[in-house]
Amino acid sequence: MVYQSKAFTLIELLVVLSIVSILVTLSIISYQAHVLKSYRREATVLLLYLANKQEQYYANMGFYSDNVERLGSDANILAPRYSLSIALSQQGHAYEIIAQATGTQLQDVNCSYLTVNHLGQRNSADGMSQLCWD
Repeated sequence: MVYQSKAFTLIELLVVLSIVSILVTLSIISYQAHVLKSYRREATVLLLYLANKQEQYYANMGFYSDNVERLGSDANILAPRYSLSIALSQQGHAYEIIAQATGTQLQDVNCSYLTVNHLGQRNSADGMSQLCWD
């Protein structure tokens, strides 16, 4: 007499569980990369916004501001992930706005340092500016 089982064997269940765990692991890694990229995008948008506000400030005052809050922006939006600063040069007639990654955003290794200056040049650490600003 031949016995036919209508249930799953332990090996079949282990194979399915291992495949599911691999897929979950890959999806979590992909999701984390996407989250880092979205926070980076938020930082680049804010940097370009601040550059625009700097130009408006320069048109009104004749020099650039060294204070993010004075530009009318809430820099605390990025506070847990980036710290913002402004470096002035040429007696206030040139600037560079810097966003330095902090906290969990430091995992975004290639794009942890973003800048934009008075000429509109967008840069990042390690010369990865095109990757970081796209």
